[in-house]
Amino acid sequence: MKQTKNRFFILGDPKIILLIEFLEETIKEIETKSALLEKELMEAGYGYHYPLFTADEEIKKIWDLRKAGLGVLLKYPW
Repeated sequence: MKQTKNRFFILGDPKIILLIEFLEETIKEIETKSALLEKELMEAGYGYHYPLFTADEEIKKIWDLRKAGLGVLLKYPW
């Protein structure tokens, strides 16, 4: 599987993955917003794994995986 290295953040066998990108001035602001969102998602019973990445290398791998997945979805005969 070509995308195995880009799936490093996936835990278990999820049916869907929600990616959210925060753009802020500092990593601290991103961490604060992420923690608040994670708390709200947990309280609402959504999800089970909420990784946070701030390193450009990790973020690039995640977006590469997303781009590859989009290509697959566009070929799917809905």
